[in-house]
Amino acid sequence: MSLFSFLFKHRPINAGLNTPERIYLQSADTHASRGEEALASGDLEKALLEFKYSVIADSQACREPNARALVHLKGPVLGPLNIKRTTRGQSLVERSVRAQEKGKHAKAVRMLTQAIDLCPIAAVPAFGLRGKSYRVLGRFKEAICDLTIAVAYAPKLAEAYEERSMAYESLGDRESARRDREKVRSILAR
Repeated sequence: MSLFSFLFKHRPINAGLNTPERIYLQSADTHASRGEEALASGDLEKALLEFKYSVIADSQACREPNARALVHLKGPVLGPLNIKRTTRGQSLVERSVRAQEKGKHAKAVRMLTQAIDLCPIAAVPAFGLRGKSYRVLGRFKEAICDLTIAVAYAPKLAEAYEERSMAYESLGDRESARRDREKVRSILAR
């Protein structure tokens, strides 16, 4: 197998890492160190995942020109893989929004699942969007799981709390729905 085909074959690098019980987000340095270890051992998939999570964990630290994660993500080894996966993931997220607008939520779920598997950075908005589609499709428990991950990544995202409150309400969990509605009000009041 050539290096090119190895770099661009698809395996879900994000599979099973983000659940409401385990949000795979630690310090930027921890992820960068793990990325460097994975790169040294030749595991490009794990290296890419760790460096991207390093960027998500501390976007301020990654703005520095010599930030460890960015050096690798833009470098000759991971750069092509990073660009391909990020571009594809973001494209899937954008297409899923159009599918949602047309009421095609099952199609949106499929595209968002692919985006999450391809690219952790695309996963940040994808969990919230997929949670919305799950709620519309009546898959309330899955919606709550995805929306819980979305608010873990973006705790000031009022829309995710609102969607989750509706999913809780549909399951009869009025107390959780009330807490999420209160959270929406406090976010919007700022």
